[in-house]
Amino acid sequence: MMPKLLQLCSLVLLAALVAGCANESTPYTEQTAQIDPAMNQPEPEPPSPSPNDGLEETSQDKVELTDAQWKEILSDEEYYVLRKSGTEYAGTGRYLDNGKEDKGAYHCVGCGNYLYDAKHKFHSGCGWPSFFQEVGPGAIVEYRDESLGMLRTEMRCARCDGHLGHIFNDGFDQPTGLRHCVNGTALIFIPQGKDAKDVIRKHREQYADR
Repeated sequence: MMPKLLQLCSLVLLAALVAGCANESTPYTEQTAQIDPAMNQPEPEPPSPSPNDGLEETSQDKVELTDAQWKEILSDEEYYVLRKSGTEYAGTGRYLDNGKEDKGAYHCVGCGNYLYDAKHKFHSGCGWPSFFQEVGPGAIVEYRDESLGMLRTEMRCARCDGHLGHIFNDGFDQPTGLRHCVNGTALIFIPQGKDAKDVIRKHREQYADR
């Protein structure tokens, strides 16, 4: 009898928590869109191939928002990963199973910055989306990370300084020998032929956990 009572109490508590979250939710409004860097990103200039590596040069305005503004724009999980350098559980992030056949681009879900092309993605088996290179110089910035008793290379979005993941030198069968281990939560996939702002806005309106 006691286990059933505990189970019932747990269900009631869960329902209360869900209801509480629903009551605190904030819809994506035009006022939010005005501070959303993904909605206010300049249209990208035509690609300019680098003579050295063939990558596209990328440049963007820098984004600086307050914590309160980021919380208004991002879902709880996106905020945790991008703004608090969190890590999603292995095997749970979006786009893990996307392959090169899914033509399009991967942008920063925070600010809309163009980060990766689908042709740079590969299945590494590590539990997170993996890429062997960024779309071009200026897309990401790298930092020395000595947390957790390890020496790693952290990567962040060059436009909004959002945490993306880490870079490892174990992409042995890839052209660069690198593995960009990216939190899927930090990305949003823009299918080829789709407008990035439209896709991101729809994501904000329908899927963000506000």
